[in-house]
Amino acid sequence: MVIKSAQRLYIFFGLFFLANTALLVTVSISGGGSLKGNEFVMFGISIMAFCNAYIYPQFKENDERSKRIKEKKVCFLVIFLYWVIQ
Repeated sequence: MVIKSAQRLYIFFGLFFLANTALLVTVSISGGGSLKGNEFVMFGISIMAFCNAYIYPQFKENDERSKRIKEKKVCFLVIFLYWVIQ
């Protein structure tokens, strides 16, 4: 499997967010407190970046399935932004 530059970028971001998660967890626990919730968001973003790196070759091909997934992604993004704005 040949790793493309976009896949490397997704892997880099996944590792970056995973390191940030580890740092936040360490600081939260060593500070005597509990986890606040930001750690879970950062961990979710890192998992999402790794998933994007994994499915990048399938998204590069512009078939019907990838178009449908991209349409759903835009729909969820619009709904999420509408929810955040209100």
